[in-house]
Amino acid sequence: MKRTGLLILLFLQIFILAADTNPETSPVVQQDILYVCKDASEVYLVWGINNWALPEESLRPEGSFVKDKLLFTPMKQKGNGFVASLKVLPNTMVDYVFWISGGPAKKPVDLWDLNVAPQKDYHTWSVSSNMVMVNSKVNVRPKEPISVLDFAVPILSICTTLMLLFFIIKTSLTGDNSLKKTPFRIICAGAFVTSIMLVFIRSSVTGQSWDLYLHPFAYFPKVLWSGFYDVFYILILSALFILLATLLRKYRRILAVVISSYIFICLFSIVAGIMNIRVIATLGKPFNYPWFYYSDFLQSSDSQAAMSANVDSAYFLQIAMVCLASVFAAITILLATEILVVKYKMKHVLTGALTTICLAYIIIAPGAVRHYNWDYTKLANPIIAFAGSMPTFSGNPELFTMNVNDSLKFELFLKKNTKAAIPEHKIKNVVLFVMESTPAEYVQPYANEYKITPELEKHLNESIVFDNIYAHAPATNNSMVSILGSVYPWLSYNSITKEHPDVQLTTISSELKRHGYRTAFFNSADNRFQKAGEFLSNRKFDNIKDCNSINCEKGFEVNDEHWDFLNGKDDACTGGDLFSWISESPEKPFFGMMWTYQTHFPYFSSGEEITYNPTDRVMNRYLNAVHHSDQVLGKLLDDLKAKGLSESTLVVVVGDHGEAFGRHSQVTHAGGIYEENLHVPFILINPAFKGERKNGIGGLVDIAPTLMNILGYAPSEYWQGKDLFTAKETDRVYFFTPWADYLFGYREGNYKYIFNATKNISEMYDLKADPHETNNIASQFPEKTEISHQRIAGWVQSLDHYMNTLLTAGK
Repeated sequence: MKRTGLLILLFLQIFILAADTNPETSPVVQQDILYVCKDASEVYLVWGINNWALPEESLRPEGSFVKDKLLFTPMKQKGNGFVASLKVLPNTMVDYVFWISGGPAKKPVDLWDLNVAPQKDYHTWSVSSNMVMVNSKVNVRPKEPISVLDFAVPILSICTTLMLLFFIIKTSLTGDNSLKKTPFRIICAGAFVTSIMLVFIRSSVTGQSWDLYLHPFAYFPKVLWSGFYDVFYILILSALFILLATLLRKYRRILAVVISSYIFICLFSIVAGIMNIRVIATLGKPFNYPWFYYSDFLQSSDSQAAMSANVDSAYFLQIAMVCLASVFAAITILLATEILVVKYKMKHVLTGALTTICLAYIIIAPGAVRHYNWDYTKLANPIIAFAGSMPTFSGNPELFTMNVNDSLKFELFLKKNTKAAIPEHKIKNVVLFVMESTPAEYVQPYANEYKITPELEKHLNESIVFDNIYAHAPATNNSMVSILGSVYPWLSYNSITKEHPDVQLTTISSELKRHGYRTAFFNSADNRFQKAGEFLSNRKFDNIKDCNSINCEKGFEVNDEHWDFLNGKDDACTGGDLFSWISESPEKPFFGMMWTYQTHFPYFSSGEEITYNPTDRVMNRYLNAVHHSDQVLGKLLDDLKAKGLSESTLVVVVGDHGEAFGRHSQVTHAGGIYEENLHVPFILINPAFKGERKNGIGGLVDIAPTLMNILGYAPSEYWQGKDLFTAKETDRVYFFTPWADYLFGYREGNYKYIFNATKNISEMYDLKADPHETNNIASQFPEKTEISHQRIAGWVQSLDHYMNTLLTAGK
């Protein structure tokens, strides 16, 4: 009987425990998590239970949402911290991290507190109701720096008030309401105000602006040292003008012009400093002459569109307010100086103090700059940097002249394969679809993070995908020359299309024209950029169209702003015009080339914008533009199939170069030669193909010979590329960029070598282990690094000699 009773009691306890596992009826514990994070204004608890499983919906706090199989719960601000109250079953492991989405002044940020390695996240064992406190070690700073423009109104108000106040004080103390403006005082006042303004502006460039705003007394000395080159520039400028004013003191009219010129230069320096904030963020270095050339001296529609995207009337109004405030501040200093000199006879004291402060700063600041080990690029005065980049003051790197071992010299012209790569098929036509500013990483099948190219993915089973193809310079017109003419780019910031549009260059268009092909080039952008139209007119194209001649009524929308048609036309219109041209004589073999535009900065989306990346609106717009390019390509493929041309037409998809979105502290494309700048998609589409992939390494110079071999024609003997069907994983591909620093590099096997000839910095990456190039291993392999310098020099010298011969032919 006792055993039976015990068994009955045991079963009853099991039944009760089983019933209590229902979260609706089971007792729960309240787990409070307090997160103390300085300068944060909005925090989410990202959590799960028992190895990141999602809790029951009934236990999820109000306002929670699920994303990527993680539960996001908004935390409530409480004093200096943030609290989340969770309800979980007893004996539950809560796994969590923190997503900080708001920073100082409620500015948006995107920071994660994942705890330190090796744990990688936080864990709390919830047995009973209690509170856990986590002290953050994350330095919360918004992505966008704060600048003097954000305070334009208060700065102008304060400077105006001080000027009026000192005018009243000066009048009451001296009985004189005039302002004695000697040249020396004007220059000194201008130098002081301009220096202070440039120092504050420099804090935005070096990433110290938020630290200065939040903790001014602690960070002002560091910010002051970071402005050394700006202050030194102003001191030298002021000294020269003081000397000039002294020499011309008897010539009042000329002296007035000199002083006016000084004031203008000071104001221009402030404007240049302000604009340098955005230039550094975009280009990675101050604006220089090569960039000025690259933008067609700011005359191209591309550069104008980029400027329109970054500056507007409000921006220039804020600049004007800061300049006016600077003038008022200088007048205030003049008034204060007059009070001290006239009323209190402190002329010599002021002169001595000013001289002492300037000398002390010049002596101390260089040591502080070395101590903090700042990148000079972020400290350089923009006016001095631009002047130093002028052709008069810059020359070619040592790579052009250094001795090279014979075994490492570069052979430009390889023996060409004259056998058709795919002999048994019906291919006779080619459509070359060039995706502007599109790296491989945003195109399926190279990556699947965003899935923005479903049309390409749909045709992969009838494609050949080349995994390791590179642009040789991250610039459109350089790539145009390489794709058409199978030639490496001119190793200069100058452009062949602009300087030598009639260069004697054998191209795939001229070769196919010789074989009886119809040829056409359709560009959604403006062929006037760097005289691309003139260059193309010498390449045996029957038909050349760009945004000025394509029939299209579709405009662009960027952040609900309409952009004029000078920037380009909708890629859908360009694809339609291309197919209309094909349809005119489909029985004749044709070579049609289309260049998209909407993926070029500032990125033009069509239709309703899809949310791919909610934390970066600019990148999200770009991803929409890539998606639109994919839709245009899909429509073209469908039209070819409907016309009965899919089997006879090879559709070639390639990117002209890449695009960067913050990786390696760079955006857009031309400033770097990392993977995001150069690694491009290259896909051949035709029903004869069966979903193959090729791992050989190649570049845009290899496109023309590869296509000619597919068509069964011999590649030109003047081409520098090879047939990619013969490429091996150990092959090399070279690249460079001259528009920021002078950068050269190549890839061989899994290794990538980069040499910064401007700063004498070597980089080496194992792309298999480190595809995003985060770990520079050059110092671990000094012998390989030295060989890479020699190999790059061999390529540079061979190509430079060839280009000098080619570009001077016939002159």
